[in-house]
Amino acid sequence: MCSEDGRISFTEFNDELDDFVQKSKALGDHWEVRLESEYHQFGPGHDKAKYLVKHCFREVLANIVQVKDNCQDSKYDTLSSTDKDDCEAVRDNSNNNYLKYEYHVTYSPSYGVPVLYFITYTQDGCPLGLQDVWSAIPHVYQQRLQAERWTFLTQQEHPFLGKPFFQLHPCHTADMMKCILMRASDESSLTTRRKTNYLVTWLSSVGPVVGLELPLAYGT
Repeated sequence: MCSEDGRISFTEFNDELDDFVQKSKALGDHWEVRLESEYHQFGPGHDKAKYLVKHCFREVLANIVQVKDNCQDSKYDTLSSTDKDDCEAVRDNSNNNYLKYEYHVTYSPSYGVPVLYFITYTQDGCPLGLQDVWSAIPHVYQQRLQAERWTFLTQQEHPFLGKPFFQLHPCHTADMMKCILMRASDESSLTTRRKTNYLVTWLSSVGPVVGLELPLAYGT
């Protein structure tokens, strides 16, 4: 389990990542794990770095965002005929605006917490700039984060791919998780506390800011 300061170790992150992917497969949520074989930041003897990846489309219509998880390019050939029809509607409906999102979850050894990276494209394949990405954030979060939006949402080089991605900066993650997990501890028994999945708790807390919602079944 994570430490009392709201951080999680590299080994614990990898273990929870494996559990998360197993749950994702059972739920049909289309997360996949990737392995970075050349990652040596932790030195000899450590496990290779893993990270999570998910692709989805989001429909932006009258400031309402809907996730279209069935329309992933990598999964298209395996879709049912009904889902393919839905996917083509997403791609071809010129009256609406759809964005393609690619989410990555990595581990930050500097902060000792997970980090959410993402990149966003228009229907035409053009990447969105920082201002446009901010505009696509649900208004309820824009209002809360207005004062620190350019420190909370930044553009950084992906730690493994070397390409620019947007990042939800991890500087406040440990403090946030400490508060959440302490509250969970106060509201439940110690046995239940030990079963709390750090990764699920964290991602369900920060993901909605950028349109990433986890099914409630992850918490069961």
